Amino acid sequence: MEETEKIKILLVEDGEGLSRIGAAQLTDFGYEVICALNGETAVEVLRREQIDMILLDGPDIMKAFWRGGSDYIAKSMQPEILAEHIERMLERIRNAGLKGDRRWFKQFMIDKSRREVYRVENGCLEEKIPLSPLEYRILQALTEHQDEVTLYRQLYRDVWQQEDLGDVRPLMVHVSNLRKKVNLNHTEMIIAVRGVGYLFQDE
Repeated sequence: MEETEKIKILLVEDGEGLSRIGAAQLTDFGYEVICALNGETAVEVLRREQIDMILLDGPDIMKAFWRGGSDYIAKSMQPEILAEHIERMLERIRNAGLKGDRRWFKQFMIDKSRREVYRVENGCLEEKIPLSPLEYRILQALTEHQDEVTLYRQLYRDVWQQEDLGDVRPLMVHVSNLRKKVNLNHTEMIIAVRGVGYLFQDE
């Protein structure tokens, strides 16, 4: 496999020695490996890197599946068998067209393939956030323009496919409801720029 085609794996293992061993084994099989010793570091990696697969150590098995995990592998599994599991899972991901469809932020994760949003707390993926289709489209539009002011007319085009709604108040109501659902830490995540639009910051 050429360097440009290497699969990038995020290995989350709280034991530094085991992390080094696991990374070395995966590297020997041709994968590019990034290590994280805790959930918070893992989320930071996901925010800046294009990751193809996450190998996560030690969560409760049923909770892991409920929160989006795809497979369970016993810790004592031989490296060759682990590599086979990885290849089978990657093939499933390719067939489903899911590669690169998750966007991570400090308080939530957007799964674009499923059009769903999940809460992130202390670096861990938590429950699904119940957004309406309209709220999802607004959040998607705002995050696509992170750290930039998204103008009202841009939101009208992205969300309603119209140039102007004639009244900004419905948009303000939907954004207010969205804030309550995704911004439980009460940070300056979505800021209203009076008379102009909204600014999304990953706070």
